[in-house]
Amino acid sequence: MSDMAPVAVVTGASRGAGLGIATALSDRGWQVYGTGRTVSDAPAWGTGIQVDHRDDDAVGHVFERVHA
Repeated sequence: MSDMAPVAVVTGASRGAGLGIATALSDRGWQVYGTGRTVSDAPAWGTGIQVDHRDDDAVGHVFERVHA
């Protein structure tokens, strides 16, 4: 079994349902990357990434960053 925490990418993690999901996963030990139009500098649930989800290239860069 791996010692690495599972990884999640949560869209819309700065508020609403996305924020709830990001927080719940983080509380359960997941490594969370949350995306949104606005993301605080140091979210309590993990790593925030500001991205325009309408831009395919920008979304691709998010997954490149998470995979690195």
